[in-house]
Amino acid sequence: MFMHGQSPTPTALSTPWRLPPRGLAVFHGERHAPRLSHYFMPRLALEGKRILFLDGANCADPRLMARLAERRGMPFAQFNQQIMMARAFTCFQLTELISRVPQFLGQFPAQVLMITAFPELYFDEDVRPADANAAFQQALGHLRRWGQNEIRNSKFENRQSKIDHCQSPEPRPQDSALTVALFSSASSFQPPAGRKLFFAQTCAAATELWKFQVDGQGRLGLLRTGAGDRGKAETRNSKLARQHRISSFEFRVSILLPAPSTQRPREVGYGTNGCYVS
Repeated sequence: MFMHGQSPTPTALSTPWRLPPRGLAVFHGERHAPRLSHYFMPRLALEGKRILFLDGANCADPRLMARLAERRGMPFAQFNQQIMMARAFTCFQLTELISRVPQFLGQFPAQVLMITAFPELYFDEDVRPADANAAFQQALGHLRRWGQNEIRNSKFENRQSKIDHCQSPEPRPQDSALTVALFSSASSFQPPAGRKLFFAQTCAAATELWKFQVDGQGRLGLLRTGAGDRGKAETRNSKLARQHRISSFEFRVSILLPAPSTQRPREVGYGTNGCYVS
């Protein structure tokens, strides 16, 4: 089944569980960081936004999504319709899914793209360093463009390709800005040789960079740790803006522990590279 559901200023993320209105944001932390992506979804759904969720961490939990939707007073059936989810189990599959984002948006016009396990999925030691680097650089190049709204309208592109293969497709309208949010636990890994700069390169491409932190009572906070190449110029002279503390989270880390799940989205094979779309 399908689960359909100008650079940001330093204060674009001013309350918990909000994403910037556009651009490329990186949220990182320890091993539960990819799972924390779920907590941003209810607010987005209530705002009427659709989410394209590319899950490289295999962390998608329908039961957690249902609980979060219920807390917001939203029927899970409605919440479910605003999310489209695709899974990747290798770095090559994740790169393939990222490259297909314009096609997905042609089928499912989302305003938010969430990706988990980027770039740690590319740390797999079973993958040759040269191959992992090529796949990572290709994916990161796409993400830079998607974060700058350089995405083409796939519906138009597909329609035009049947008429005239030589004619260039039109860009997405400006009012359909895309927010790209990466959720990474790369800091929990020791990258293999030749891949130690993957996370730094990912952060350098971001317009916003946030870190999940746990206090002594087990409660989470978000600390703005910096910005990418474009954001650095805005925040270099404002340490306070770069380290804006958010402490009003209303849950503890213990609820993030995986619970036994009897509900799993039906998965359908997609494409020749073994990617899965739920």
